[in-house]
Amino acid sequence: DNWTQPDYDDSQWATGRGTFGSRETDPTKWTTPDIYVRRVVELEQVPDGPLLVSAIQNDNYELFINGERVAKAS
Repeated sequence: DNWTQPDYDDSQWATGRGTFGSRETDPTKWTTPDIYVRRVVELEQVPDGPLLVSAIQNDNYELFINGERVAKAS
């Protein structure tokens, strides 16, 4: 329930290399209806201006940073 929180223990999660999908060329196979992806990003300093995150999706996605939803697309 709290997988979006920074202190969530994801040590039991499977790991893989992006991109995720069902094509033969996709490094990590994705065969379930949903996928949850976590990344650790460390910045030397927080930018003064807006932070740009690039995401490619073909359905819906939500982006959380430190447990707070900052983007949603459908």
